Amino acid sequence: MRAWRRVVLFAVGCALAIVVAHALDRTAMTALYSEKLDSRDWGRLLRIIGYFPAWILLASIFIAIDWRQALRIGNGHRWLRGVMVTLGAGTAGLVAEGVKLVTRRMRPEAATEEQLYVFRSFSEETWSTAGLGMASSHAAVAFGGCWMLARLHPEARWLFVALAIGCALSRVMIGAHYLSDVIAGAAVGVGCAWAWWEVHLRMERRGRVAVETP
Repeated sequence: MRAWRRVVLFAVGCALAIVVAHALDRTAMTALYSEKLDSRDWGRLLRIIGYFPAWILLASIFIAIDWRQALRIGNGHRWLRGVMVTLGAGTAGLVAEGVKLVTRRMRPEAATEEQLYVFRSFSEETWSTAGLGMASSHAAVAFGGCWMLARLHPEARWLFVALAIGCALSRVMIGAHYLSDVIAGAAVGVGCAWAWWEVHLRMERRGRVAVETP
């Protein structure tokens, strides 16, 4: 399938998922809410998966391991895992913050019985994302990093996907985001990581061609 077709299908799929999530926002907000989740260790663990500095730590570990292996066996990919997970998680988080500045939808705590969604005016705190929820940065970072790990280590891809989903759902369960917030964040995360992976594949192909050309 051509690259542009895959991009179109991905965009359409994400749009449909976000629309469906909007229809389920009110139900999910009440059905999934868990007041004690944020005080439990496993709840904190899921939240940390969407915390970008945690990915910097993981990237540093990867670089330390891969650098030592590169010196021993001559592997040229000493930076690959560390750089790729950093790009996947970091870019996703930045894009999610940008989306917040455009959509300007407040978090569920601002909702009322009459109005589920509350929006902040562009004239009010124009460049601040504090209190804004669409799209979830935690979900974006989690999916960006986990999707990249799934490509680097496909043997454990379902574990990485499960961790990202768990992080996203935990944000809904503590009332920090709507379901549509985390679905949008997941779309941002996967999209950013996918884009970086495609860049990597193209660079790798060009490198192989350059080596093979006499």
